Amino acid sequence: RIRLVAASTQFDLYNTGGAGYIGTPTNSDIIIATNNIERIRIESDGRLGIGANNNSSYDSNADDLLLASSGNTGMTIRSAGATPFAMIHFADGTSNNSEKRAGRIVYQHDGDNMMFNTADAERLRIDGSGNIAIGAVSASSRLHVKGAADSYLTLQAGTTDGNDGVLFQNSGGTQKGALLYDTDDNYLLFNVNSAERMRIDNSGRLLMGSTVAGNA
Repeated sequence: RIRLVAASTQFDLYNTGGAGYIGTPTNSDIIIATNNIERIRIESDGRLGIGANNNSSYDSNADDLLLASSGNTGMTIRSAGATPFAMIHFADGTSNNSEKRAGRIVYQHDGDNMMFNTADAERLRIDGSGNIAIGAVSASSRLHVKGAADSYLTLQAGTTDGNDGVLFQNSGGTQKGALLYDTDDNYLLFNVNSAERMRIDNSGRLLMGSTVAGNA
């Protein structure tokens, strides 16, 4: 049965298993409760909270929808069919595709590919085997980078004496080799079998078996 309690502007819903209600508290929020516990709140300014309440905190840049709980929290998008996609779209325009999908996160269940789009074009794909393709629709290795013309990979140190490098590990996680550039002293180092084997110093001299020019 449905009962309207005018004093509290609340609809109470009862059955043998418990009680729920739809109400408007004095602050003009709309709340929906089951088993006498608030589940959904639409705040007076239009923000929607699921599992939240009027004491929940919001980031002012992402406050339109809040999912909250006391433990793990998540959202599931389930799509069914022969070749289904699951998508989240980001739009900023008022016409054409910018109104619909300037950016997208897409999961393609047929093939198990996760795609990330910007400016209405795919930029990054993680395929079903975990390979990553940047600028390409398929990856021929664990990381595949394709440019529109030339293709570069940039490493930038975070401090003035920081280094840039590529480390090589065995299956046990032990570092066995490295290609390292010292951005402070300006030399390129080649490490093989956990030891430095060759260096190109800041004058362009090639040093093998030594870190100082003139010493063999």
